[in-house]
Amino acid sequence: MRARSRTGGLVVIAILLSSVVPIGLFASPTAAMETLLVLLFGILIGLITQGLLNRRTTGRFRLAWRRRPAYLVPADLPPPPGLLVGREAELARICALLRPDRPTGEPPIVVLTGDEGVGKTALAVTVAHLVAPHFADGQILVRFDTQRPDGDDYARMYLARALSEAAAEAPAEGEFDRWYRRHTAHRQLLVVLDNVADSVDVRRFLPAGRRCAAIVTSRAAVRDLDDAYAETVRPLSDEAAGRLLHVLGGDAADGVEPRHADRIVAAADGYPAALQMAGAVLRTRRSWDLDVAFGEAEALLDDAVPTPEAGTGPAFLGVLNLACALLTDQERRCLALLSLLDTRRAAPWMLAALAGGAYPDEGEVDEVTAARILDRLTRVRFAEVRVDERSGVTVYRVPGYVKAYARHLLPSEVDSAAVARAIAAYSETYRARLQRSPERAARLTVYHLLDIGHLDEALAAARENLQLAQERRKAAERGAADLDTATADERLAEVALAEVFAELGWIDDALAYAVAAERSTLASTRMRSLRIQGRVRWRLRQTTAAIEKLLLARQIAETQFPHDYPERIRILRELTVAYALDGKTAAALDAGELAVRLCDETPREARRRPGALWAYGMALTAGGHLAEAEAVLGQADALSGNEELEQGLWRPWIRYQRAEVALARREFDAARGLAASALKGFTALIHRYGSGHCRELTGRAYFLEGAFDRAVPILEEALQTFERCGDRWIEADTAYWLGRAYATEDGRSEDALSMMEAALTVFERLKDQAAAARTQSALRELEGSRPPWLVRRSGTVLPDTPKALA
Repeated sequence: MRARSRTGGLVVIAILLSSVVPIGLFASPTAAMETLLVLLFGILIGLITQGLLNRRTTGRFRLAWRRRPAYLVPADLPPPPGLLVGREAELARICALLRPDRPTGEPPIVVLTGDEGVGKTALAVTVAHLVAPHFADGQILVRFDTQRPDGDDYARMYLARALSEAAAEAPAEGEFDRWYRRHTAHRQLLVVLDNVADSVDVRRFLPAGRRCAAIVTSRAAVRDLDDAYAETVRPLSDEAAGRLLHVLGGDAADGVEPRHADRIVAAADGYPAALQMAGAVLRTRRSWDLDVAFGEAEALLDDAVPTPEAGTGPAFLGVLNLACALLTDQERRCLALLSLLDTRRAAPWMLAALAGGAYPDEGEVDEVTAARILDRLTRVRFAEVRVDERSGVTVYRVPGYVKAYARHLLPSEVDSAAVARAIAAYSETYRARLQRSPERAARLTVYHLLDIGHLDEALAAARENLQLAQERRKAAERGAADLDTATADERLAEVALAEVFAELGWIDDALAYAVAAERSTLASTRMRSLRIQGRVRWRLRQTTAAIEKLLLARQIAETQFPHDYPERIRILRELTVAYALDGKTAAALDAGELAVRLCDETPREARRRPGALWAYGMALTAGGHLAEAEAVLGQADALSGNEELEQGLWRPWIRYQRAEVALARREFDAARGLAASALKGFTALIHRYGSGHCRELTGRAYFLEGAFDRAVPILEEALQTFERCGDRWIEADTAYWLGRAYATEDGRSEDALSMMEAALTVFERLKDQAAAARTQSALRELEGSRPPWLVRRSGTVLPDTPKALA
């Protein structure tokens, strides 16, 4: 279509030239002048026509899938640090090496070395942002942890996920090198390998393409990179450190006397990390008398002078003492106790166990209190907040220089008996966590919270459960537990997280975790994984694949877990919907009736009746039995209001389906009223995905009633909502209805065409033939109402649209 529209104007110009040039050759000068004017006018008309044919805007809204290429460009750089004082020369040198007009040859490699806290990562990230426009195929940052025993494996999996499509399986260890070279050979890709340890085989993670580049940061020289450009990142000069401190301190720095500022700069020894800590101290204690503050800081370690280490020499120690003087006694003891951990990562449960064991008589330190203390330590830069890439759980990381400082602080803050109690309590808590059943945790927390509609809590619980499973697997890799069992537990936690993602409409994430969980050795986990995949597939209207997955899940359930009634009911519920959407009404009614019967025959599972009735109501709606569907859904609605059943999530979905029935009966006011009630319920649950469905239905109701002006803003709002979810089918369906609504407004035919063409592309990619035919018909009708010279061929695949999930 692009080629067609690009040449449309040129065709008009060519026709005019062929008509007027012969006249210009044989006519009088006056005729030649007239011919020239006609020619110029023709060129102008051709350019205008080309502009109209190339028009790609959709008003204020652009469909999400038109922005997404088939290859999802990775852009996972953290935000730039914002403050990078005194590094102008380094920035200029490194950016020059990475500029696009560099001489052809091997991809450039830049290695930044220096002590911890000196600013290597900040420099690397700033450079990466500056040169990012030259690397159109993405920028990837891999953070190595010097304490990770699986550094190479972690990097391999991270890069594989970044460069693969959703739910694609990562290449095996022996295949990765060839796979990585193939996936980077013809791309413009920037890879940042941060905090690389000597044990990491860096060469295998360098991109292969000539238009690629890599930045490596490390505390020491990196082996096997003799051909790389090396830059040693040194501490800042006093002048640059003073400027940075003034900016970091904000308004509080304006009131600092020059002698105090000079003293802080000297104490920081040019390390940006130390200056950041000093700036946090100034902002937190604006009214602090700095003479008193330095006195308190110097008194902290009178009896324990630390041995100078990298980043913790006597000068840097002065800033650490200054920040430590800001803490309460409890916070200072907790900082010291963190030195007992064998990892630089800290979690609230770890600190709660250590503090509770060390001081049992001072009251229980629960995880909420421990999290508050860790937040306080983060505020003054003794800790950093990170998000675990796999589970999504917020974790705290203690920098190496803080860990060294805490070790020297420990003897003066915690006596030896308290240390012994803390270690014993931590070990006991750790063993107890390893013995927790992920199956029980999922049933009693994740699924229960999901049923009652506490989505945020369910998501947090699922992520924490996955993080716990990862801890068990890592312990098993060290020989502390059975590895097969730990791996199976991790798959079970993944499927619980996939369950929450599927409910939230995060389609790609749900599918990725569900596919990963299908590799489990436990049949129960595979069964749930297949069910969730089936649910995601019918959401995308890939009903054949959905039915296939759900039938496999049903077979496992009935042959191996006949008494797992909750899961059997869930499978039948999803199968009912998949059959209904596939047009197999009889099979849908049979599955729905069986699901309801299982709820009735198993007293403990009566609470699952609202969900089963919802699915049965959908089957009746698909079969055209609207009166019966309304009766069944009305019964489900009443049951979902029973708090004893704890099925609060189902009430808004049931009311949404009742709205669909009312709309099918052309009862527009009733449909909008039920959709508004469902929207209120979804809003209370903070359920954006469900809210989007309600808005889309309300817009459809207005459109079908003929109130087009009222339909447009509601459908636009629904489209914006779905762009942030990930369900491409409902996003496309909303665009279809919005395109039809635009077609009723003067001057919006181009917007209408663009919307419906994009929707058609997605329907075709998802292989929804009915929706594609419906959209194709609407496009032909719209194009038939336009002047012939403005008609565009409908059904053309737009560029940069995603392929359907494999």
